[in-house]
Amino acid sequence: MDGVNMGDSKAFSRIYHTYYRPLCYFAFSLTRDRVQAEDIVSESLSKLWQRRNAFDHEKQIKAFLYTTVRNASLNFLKSLQIRTQVHEQLLYKAEHKDDYVITEIIKAQLLNYIYDEVEKLPDRLRVVFEKIFIEGRSTSEIAEELDMPVQSVRNAKTRSLAILRQTLQKHGALTIFMSLAIRSLLKNG
Repeated sequence: MDGVNMGDSKAFSRIYHTYYRPLCYFAFSLTRDRVQAEDIVSESLSKLWQRRNAFDHEKQIKAFLYTTVRNASLNFLKSLQIRTQVHEQLLYKAEHKDDYVITEIIKAQLLNYIYDEVEKLPDRLRVVFEKIFIEGRSTSEIAEELDMPVQSVRNAKTRSLAILRQTLQKHGALTIFMSLAIRSLLKNG
């Protein structure tokens, strides 16, 4: 232990040779990926070297190494799961790329249109709308912040939605939005 704590490479080499293969087997048993298992073990041994002064007994080193390898293996599996989900989503989008692209273009244009219309609302209605629907604030929080009665905030919310609904209907945008929502539900449901 003294040699490891003082940075003696021979002492560390003994630790390396004692634990490298068992740790690789342990990591492989979790990840089922030999290359990744070896990378995880190498990284764990590197972490041990960086923290070599923190250990008094070889049992602590062994516990540190197995814990570090286990955590890194689990993190690898989590990232693999996320990558698999993203890959599946991208594959689905690629298979349905025309529908996906058209739908996303329409959504982007519709959201841009809605934001433009929100900007045209009277100041008080616009502020309340943004705080509720963009910032996700509650009616009571907004009432307190703007020093308004709660009912006035509710009225402003109702009024801003009515104006937007009217504008969207007038320009046919609501119909497009509803057809997108229905189309999405039919595909996903």
